[in-house]
Amino acid sequence: MVIIDEDDLGIDALQQSERRLSRAQAIAHVGDWEWELATNDVHWSAELFRIYGFEPDEIAPDYGLILAQMHPDSKEEFLHDIDAALKGKKPFEMDYTFFRRDGSTAMLHTIGQVFRDDSGAPVRMAGVVQDITDRKKAEMLLQVSENKFKTIFDKANDGIMIADAATRNCVDANASMCEMLGYSKEEILGIMVSDIHPKADLPAIQDIFEQQMRGDILLAENIPVKRKDGSLLFVDINSARMEMAGKACLVGFFRDVTERRQAEEKNRQNEVFVRGILDSVDEGFIVVNRDYQIITANRAFCQQVGLLAEQIIGRHCFEVSHKYARPCFEEGEECSVKTVFASGRPHAVDHRHEDADGNEMHVETKAFPLRDISGTVVQAIETINNVTEKRLLEEEQLKVEKLEAIGILAGGIAHDFNNLLMGILGNISLIKNLIHDEKLYNLLHRAEKAAERARNLTMQLLTFSKGGAPVKDAASVPDIIEESTGFVLSGSNVDCGLAFGDLDKLWPVEVDKGQLSQVINNLTINAMHAMPRGGKIVVQVENKTITGDDNISLAAGDYVLINFIDQGCGIDKKNIPLIFDPYFSTKSEGSGLGLAAAYSIIKNHGGLLSVESKVGVGTTFHIYLPALSDGCDIEKEKRGELLTGQGKILVMDDEAVVLDISGEMLMYLGYQVETATEGSMAIDLYQKALASDRPFDGVILDLTIPGKMGGKETVGKLLQLDPLAKVIVSSGYANDPIMAEYQKYGFKGVVVKPFNLEKLSAVMAALLAVEGN
Repeated sequence: MVIIDEDDLGIDALQQSERRLSRAQAIAHVGDWEWELATNDVHWSAELFRIYGFEPDEIAPDYGLILAQMHPDSKEEFLHDIDAALKGKKPFEMDYTFFRRDGSTAMLHTIGQVFRDDSGAPVRMAGVVQDITDRKKAEMLLQVSENKFKTIFDKANDGIMIADAATRNCVDANASMCEMLGYSKEEILGIMVSDIHPKADLPAIQDIFEQQMRGDILLAENIPVKRKDGSLLFVDINSARMEMAGKACLVGFFRDVTERRQAEEKNRQNEVFVRGILDSVDEGFIVVNRDYQIITANRAFCQQVGLLAEQIIGRHCFEVSHKYARPCFEEGEECSVKTVFASGRPHAVDHRHEDADGNEMHVETKAFPLRDISGTVVQAIETINNVTEKRLLEEEQLKVEKLEAIGILAGGIAHDFNNLLMGILGNISLIKNLIHDEKLYNLLHRAEKAAERARNLTMQLLTFSKGGAPVKDAASVPDIIEESTGFVLSGSNVDCGLAFGDLDKLWPVEVDKGQLSQVINNLTINAMHAMPRGGKIVVQVENKTITGDDNISLAAGDYVLINFIDQGCGIDKKNIPLIFDPYFSTKSEGSGLGLAAAYSIIKNHGGLLSVESKVGVGTTFHIYLPALSDGCDIEKEKRGELLTGQGKILVMDDEAVVLDISGEMLMYLGYQVETATEGSMAIDLYQKALASDRPFDGVILDLTIPGKMGGKETVGKLLQLDPLAKVIVSSGYANDPIMAEYQKYGFKGVVVKPFNLEKLSAVMAALLAVEGN
């Protein structure tokens, strides 16, 4: 017989109860705690140890440990709620975040109760802690999902309506649905499905609703829908079943297909219409199969190749476009159609085709894939855009950019070259006036003219590329013509006949002698090229009055007309409008700038350059130059005719050779000379002379001093010191606008480097009003 002690039975039952409680807590992730307020003793259940990240009884439960491991954002609320519970203000219940020993974060929910003694004082707190980490994560994921759904719902372009399956009332709709039907959100909620469809279509609509609710069909197409204003639209409604607040609902996704229906209705008409459009555009297109045979071609392509559509269709594209017997890629060219067939992606290539006249044509070809229902590329559409004019413009722009760079370089070269020529011309002109031998004088005179012509050669590119204003002086046009043609034709097989008439009656003109000489040079060279086997040029000069009745684009007035006639091959009629365009040339040599530069120069003089020509007969250029209205005397250069003078002259230039020869020539003319190499030095010398009893009577300033003060800035400071200062500007940059409009900047005269003794004497005489010998 086994005797069982009743106390043992009670212990077993208690242990079983504790085990069941422990298992329940572990399953529910709930632990219990007690806190003796008087002793600060804390008791945790085994599951609470695990919730906090410890093994049961691994450490002594501690209220301070809980606070230490609690997230800072939770701690203040925890202490406040504990205090409020102890004071009896409210029950203790809250969520808080706890950092476990392994670094993981737990989200916990705790509920506690305060036990009090007979006096009402708190003596103990007890409660439970539940690990709600998984639940919180699930709630957050659910919230994210709901936010995504709400975003999709609210932002969808398609209209979305949710209808109660039983009542068929609208329980929700997005903004697109409201906009589609013309209702506000408040108006659309609660309306019946039957309210948004035409009455005549309701039986069919009700049947579709039921089929979608049963899941028999998902998509209903071309459903008529009635807007609030009574107008109709057609939609495709895709559906999905769902439960909302315990009720079965049907979600409808409404896509407006009204335009699609209209497009389908007009599809056959559009095919004809589109074909008409394709035939009306200037860009050619063809459809090519994998054998590179042309399936169809529009009118523009037919015109490009000079064939009818029936002469093109069925032939190979490389045969029609390139006149090749095999594909262009086998000829070493890139083919956009081949690339499309290989990659399935659009591709563009620049090609050169032959046009209907056999001329080379620049084209941009773009090919696009055409696929069958399986996605295989079976054909390609190729567009062919004639960009010949665009390419030519790009090439011309490149030439312009190159010319601008050359112009900058040429400007520097011209400046330096003219400074060197200054030493040559200045010394020659001095020697000419020091010798008495006529033969030596003539030799020096020829050397001087050659040096001046070398100076003029540097002006040609500058004139066209920089478009400088001419520096004008009264001049004899016949002298310039005779000198220029003689120089160019020297040693050639072309003769020149000059027909100037009565020179005494010829009106004077004011021109830039170097630029007009350049024009005559260019026309003479052009005539020589037109007569490679020799011939004759005739140059006529006469007075011409233009009236309003003359069919010529010039202001009415008096002009000197130069007719420049050659017996060359003539100019083709189609080329006459182009000959003054930059870079246009029918010759393999040359840049095509000569006539363009000539036209620019005459235009800048207020005149006109025009042309008449007949193939096989010859060409005549007409140059109109405005005559001086008040007339003037043009003096011929004669040996020994110098305007001497006296006075103190300041010369500023950064080139020693220019300073030396300028000083020599001025002293020869009777002046005293001081020199400066830059602006600040010149100002200092002028200021000191002004303070003395021997101020300067005149100043010659170089316009450009690299890196230092040049003539433009210096003259301004001199005029501040002495408003009556007489200043001449000098430069090798004859095209600089300051040289043409020097008075605007305070200068009283201008002299272009290189200059000779005669030119310098005339400029100084005009400046100081010295009478000639």
